[in-house]
Amino acid sequence: RQPFSVFIMIRFVCCFLVFLCTVHSQDPAGSWLAYAKAPGGGGKLTYMNATVVVPNNPRQPGGYPAFWFGIEPEPALNLIQPILKWEFEGWYIFNEYFQWHPEKDFQSRKHQVQPGDTVFASVRLTPGNSSYEMFITSKKDGWSVRTSIPIQDNKVFKDGYVVVEHQPFSCREYPPDGTITWRDIHVEIEGKVIKPKWKAVRFQPACNIQVKVVNEETINFTWDAK
Repeated sequence: RQPFSVFIMIRFVCCFLVFLCTVHSQDPAGSWLAYAKAPGGGGKLTYMNATVVVPNNPRQPGGYPAFWFGIEPEPALNLIQPILKWEFEGWYIFNEYFQWHPEKDFQSRKHQVQPGDTVFASVRLTPGNSSYEMFITSKKDGWSVRTSIPIQDNKVFKDGYVVVEHQPFSCREYPPDGTITWRDIHVEIEGKVIKPKWKAVRFQPACNIQVKVVNEETINFTWDAK
């Protein structure tokens, strides 16, 4: 009887720990290396856009470096993010939505882009205030995709993020450029253009990653890719 009781206790403890992790899970996620955050000051974020140039291909396969901006409510449990990501053999752009509770991950159609291409992306609150529309496009070939994301439980999305994500096993899994810059960042709160007050955070740093707020419209990340 005692081994059975111990087994039951172990299962209870494991389930309780899983429950705690589920309850407290939210962004920033452990996969984030560094980010910049612009609090909305309580107002509803109604529009955000930015551009980025696709970096060179990593020298070593196996990693999944992702560069994106996104918006979230408080607490940060619903992430709306147009994304540039390395997947296996190339760079891809697509729209993604991640919801912590209940957990849900949606990804749109994907499109391969080449180093040197300029990517433009935006997120906007749709008329009726019931959903956000993501848009991402390659300026080189004109490919684009739009994605509508319903707002869960009428949450108010207040904060903007610019993020470098996915921990590498080797720094060579990141672009050899050693840098990426989001430019022409435009943010609107309640339909009015604001000057976002970015805060730079090295969250789970790897490869000596650094984040610099150049100005309200420009966020730069650097890392060692050797």
